[in-house]
Amino acid sequence: MLLVYAIPIFNSDGLLFDSLEINRLGLSSAIINTVIVSIFSTVLVTIISFNVAKFLHQSINRYTSSFLFFLVVPFFLGNIATAYLFKILLNQYGIIDFVFRSGTLAQMLVLSFVKVWQFGLPFIFIFFVSFQRQDKQRADYIEFVKTNLSRRGKDLYTAPSINLIIILAILTFSFTFYDHMTAHTIFKVSEGAGNELVGNWISRSYNSLLIVTPESALAKVASLSLIIMLCLILLIIAVVTIYKKGLNYSVRKSGRKSFYIP
Repeated sequence: MLLVYAIPIFNSDGLLFDSLEINRLGLSSAIINTVIVSIFSTVLVTIISFNVAKFLHQSINRYTSSFLFFLVVPFFLGNIATAYLFKILLNQYGIIDFVFRSGTLAQMLVLSFVKVWQFGLPFIFIFFVSFQRQDKQRADYIEFVKTNLSRRGKDLYTAPSINLIIILAILTFSFTFYDHMTAHTIFKVSEGAGNELVGNWISRSYNSLLIVTPESALAKVASLSLIIMLCLILLIIAVVTIYKKGLNYSVRKSGRKSFYIP
């Protein structure tokens, strides 16, 4: 499926096949669903993992911290294993039927919390390791000047972790954007239910075009997939730019030039 997303297929003239001939039914709702679940998952994962890691770093002792590497286990289970695990768990308590009746937004929220488990726990470990490698001179200086708790948290944790926060946010957004198997496995998505993600829509379009020829189906779907991928790159650049400018403004406003984010 990654190849279908990323590789453009060319015809004999070296041009992309016309993607306008593809049936666009359900595409708009699929894009909206995908962007919502990707952005919400990114916000939840980064905020929760960063703050939990900060709390653990402030309170945990060195003996129990050695067991935190077990938090990376959810990441290595993969999308399919994670989806089946949550499907069994949610079915056991009848949550899937309730969420399905509650509408598409509720389903997108459930998928976002699945991503918190899949990516948030490993990111807690990554942030914790990053905090363990803090500059001792910086920490001693901040402790010496007796700044307030909010300022101390920003100087000790937020400012030194800006690049890591942005990288993990991009990874979360990208992995969530391209993951359609979780939604398909848990909720049995369909165009009629309006709960498809972009990946589900592309798979459905490809299967419907197979009745012509496999080559034509692959070419048409791949051309539109390339457009979606380019739009995703532009969206990530825009989000990161806005995020960095907001952080830079926050640091400049505090008057602490030494922690200005380049």
